[in-house]
Amino acid sequence: MTEGPRANAWQAFWRDRPAGGRNPGCLPHDGGALATLQRTAWHGFAAALPANARTLDIGTGDGRVMHWMREVRGDLDCQGIDLSPTLPPAPPGTVSTGGIAMEHLPFPAAHFDAVTSQFALEYGDLPVAFAQVARVLRPGGSVGMLTHRADGPLLQHNLARKGAIAWAIEAKALPEAARLSLRALPPHAGAIPSAFGDAVAEAEASFGKQSPAFEIAEAIRQALARTASDGADAARGMIDRIEALAIGESGRIAALEQACRAIADEDALRETLRRVGLEQVAARPLSVAPGDGSFADFRHLVSRRG
Repeated sequence: MTEGPRANAWQAFWRDRPAGGRNPGCLPHDGGALATLQRTAWHGFAAALPANARTLDIGTGDGRVMHWMREVRGDLDCQGIDLSPTLPPAPPGTVSTGGIAMEHLPFPAAHFDAVTSQFALEYGDLPVAFAQVARVLRPGGSVGMLTHRADGPLLQHNLARKGAIAWAIEAKALPEAARLSLRALPPHAGAIPSAFGDAVAEAEASFGKQSPAFEIAEAIRQALARTASDGADAARGMIDRIEALAIGESGRIAALEQACRAIADEDALRETLRRVGLEQVAARPLSVAPGDGSFADFRHLVSRRG
């Protein structure tokens, strides 16, 4: 995914996600355990930083990493950047700036005491992004990274969602079939061809009611049903939006899959870090419960630049 489409995908993510809303790509039924683990990891990282440390959060999104760190270290000067041009409001006491690529950080050399990244750096061009991180980090500074795992349940859950989306959007082509149906019917007919009810039943049987396949099929069925009251144009607009949201999520999952592969090559990562003057000194897997697969690694890097 190139920089333009990547920015558009994440802009849509933050625009369409309700404030405080759950990311559908998270593991189901985790009861908030993922957020608790992440928060605890960032509390530990923040506690070890020097007084009044200046930090840069890459791929900051809604600024949760900065918020969590300032919960235990209110003296931190936290700044975040994100490729998405449009971001939610930054947490109190922090600053977020959108429209900035991690490969082109607009800061002077040795400007930050620490750099943080939660599921962000692995989405970029790793050699270029790490070179930028090393440049803006002071000698001896720290990098905290929470990174995806290629063998973790989070990726597997999202790949299942991607398959369900592909069934609805590509295999069944439900949005296009619905648009064709609208063209064939009077503007306020409100009639629903049986094929769409059949698609809902098939999606439930094959993927379950919590799947995007069922959600897409049912949402399109409801959009067609509302033509009697809202008209065909409103139904078309709703169908277009359903399709755009589904395609956006599928694209983000594809980027997740690529990011997992990129960060999983430990030898290549070690060499990339060495070349820019960074060293990984610790990597700790995070699991929701004993026996569960690790969903992420918390990595601690340090700058070895003189």
